[in-house]
This record gives sequence, structure tokens and C-alpha cells, in this order.
Amino acid sequence: MSTILYFSIILLWGFTWFAIKNQVGVVPVEISLIYRFGSAALIIFIIMLIKGTQFRFTVKQHGLMALLGCLLFSINFYFFYNAAHYLTSGLMAIILSTSVIMIMLNNVLFLKRPVKLPMLFGGVTGLLGLSFIFWPELETFDFTDKTFLGLVLALVGAYCFSWANQISAICSRQDIPLMSSTFYGMLYGVILLNLMCLVTKTPYAFDSSLPYVLSLLYLAIPGSVIGFLTYFGLVKRVGPEKAVYATLFFPIVALIVSTFFESFTWQITDTIGIGLVILGNALVIAKPEKSKEQNQTPA
Repeated sequence: MSTILYFSIILLWGFTWFAIKNQVGVVPVEISLIYRFGSAALIIFIIMLIKGTQFRFTVKQHGLMALLGCLLFSINFYFFYNAAHYLTSGLMAIILSTSVIMIMLNNVLFLKRPVKLPMLFGGVTGLLGLSFIFWPELETFDFTDKTFLGLVLALVGAYCFSWANQISAICSRQDIPLMSSTFYGMLYGVILLNLMCLVTKTPYAFDSSLPYVLSLLYLAIPGSVIGFLTYFGLVKRVGPEKAVYATLFFPIVALIVSTFFESFTWQITDTIGIGLVILGNALVIAKPEKSKEQNQTPA
């Protein structure tokens, strides 16, 4: 089941890179995010009503879900969408994938958990593979004012994503249903985005063009409703440390999409890079052998 969830989220979120390109432009970033997660939260709310899912939680549980929503459904995407004005999609993909290492650092520095060498080696191998794939973009990168600003914005977004993974795992341990934490997380995220718009006096614009509307529908339903429920389910089963490795595969799916829709030309470095990414993921998701003396832990 974990493997199915793992590759499902890779496919669901791999296509979002192409959709996000149609979201940045006419409509302010925070407004596009309000449309995306507001509509996604409404859909989940309706599903919860039909299924009779739990709505009432303690103040502490609401605090966790609010923190999840602010980190994942507002601040994270706000910084990434704005970074897209200054960085290429390839660099964005690599920066998001550094959340693999960030989670390990969070575990060591703040949660006092040891780093497992196979996971560390897998993460470094995967990032090396992405560097091969996007080497032309890395080679031409320079620390001018705009590109450096984009780098900082994207790193802040990736770090928020890394902590959101940890908070999601805590929500699961607090017995908060996945659908409930996702709904309230999106709701709190949308509230924060609206407050940002109120403070900055950002107009609620809308782009009625077909590319914008279709990309918004994809981002809201497969990318958010199905995507985040699947991802949080994966976090619950395998933990945030392993679930986040799916981010290393997103750029590969994005490249495949680009091959069909944007005439992307494959190079030998792309093939080598993909091989390294697959190897890195295999090292992470492979189950370690246990001795007979060890107790078996249910998945």
C-alpha cells in the first residue's frame, strides 16, 4: 500500500509544475492560492459531511492544524510562487528537493533523532541526480540581486515544507483524521492568505482564460484534494523522512510532461541523473533486513 501511495503522489504532483506555470502572471500569487486551496477545502468539507468525519477537536489539536496550514498551504506556496518570477522550474525543483536534507537536519538539531545512513546516502544521491539533469541551469546561475532573492524565497518555502511534514506526522499521532487535518489546514491557510491580502490591499483578480481555469481545476482537485490526502496518508504510514523523498521524483515527471508539451530534448546527463534519482529513492524505500531476534513492527 505504501508503494502505491508513493508513486501515486509522484504522478499527481509531478504534473503540478506544468499547471503552476499558468497560475503565475495576471492574478496575484496569494489570490491564486486562495482560489486553489479555498475550492479544495470546500470539496473536502462536502466529503466530510457525507462521510460523517470528525469536525470537533481540542484547542491544542486546532493549534497543530493551524500551524500545518500556515506552513504548508500558505507560506510555503507563497514563497515558491514568488520565487518562480526569478528562477527556472528546474532550479525550483532542486530547491524543493532539498527538503529531504532539511528534515534530517530538523531531526538532529531539534528533535534529537539520529540520521540513518542509507537515507542520508539516498538523499544525497537523489540530489546529485537532479543536479545532473538541471546542470545547464545550475551552470548559468549567478548571484545577482533577483536570482539571489529567488533562491532565498525558494529555500524558505522548502524549509516550511520540511516542517509541515513533521507537523503532519504529529497530527497523525494526535489521532486527527487525515481528512480533518487536511481540511482545517487548508482553511487556516486560506484565512492567513486573506489576512495578507487585507494588509497589502491586494485586489481579488481572476483570469478567465482557459489555461488558467484548467490549471486551477487540476491544482485544486488532483493536486490538492487527492494529492494532499494521499501524501498525508503516506506520511502516516512511512513517516515524514521517507515520504518527502517523493519530491526527488517530481522533476522527472515534469521533464516527461515537458517532452510532450514543450519539446524538451533529452541529453545523456538527463539519463544519468534519472538513474541516480531512482537509485536514491530505492535506497530510501527499501525495507532494512531485520534479525530474527528483532520484533516485527506492523506497517
